Amino acid sequence: MYKLLLVTDREEVIDTFAKVHNLADMMMEPVTVIRDIPEAIAYLERNAVDAVGYSFRLTDPTPLHTYLMDVRPSMPIFQTHHHDNTLRDELIRVRAFLDRMRMDDSQEGIRNPVGMSGVRLEVRAH
Repeated sequence: MYKLLLVTDREEVIDTFAKVHNLADMMMEPVTVIRDIPEAIAYLERNAVDAVGYSFRLTDPTPLHTYLMDVRPSMPIFQTHHHDNTLRDELIRVRAFLDRMRMDDSQEGIRNPVGMSGVRLEVRAH
């Protein structure tokens, strides 16, 4: 399961996340919701998180963004939308990206890995 952190001051975004059914089927549970940037940064310091989504109406996201760029530069970040179907599609894209990040693609594009292992052995012998 991927652990998502949602940081937002927008009730409609929180409500939309709550309405998304089958987050577990999307491998997206739990979603931790935090409304305050300092609290979110403290949470990130203490907990493993796979991706961070944020959406702000009244709060400047710069401190959160700066923290993520400086301290967690490889952390996937996504800005959330408040439309049900848009959010679901967005979460599917986030899941695909997280799957891709964790995939062992050492054999990607190799149609005949056995043949390649023979080439590797040949190269080592010379």
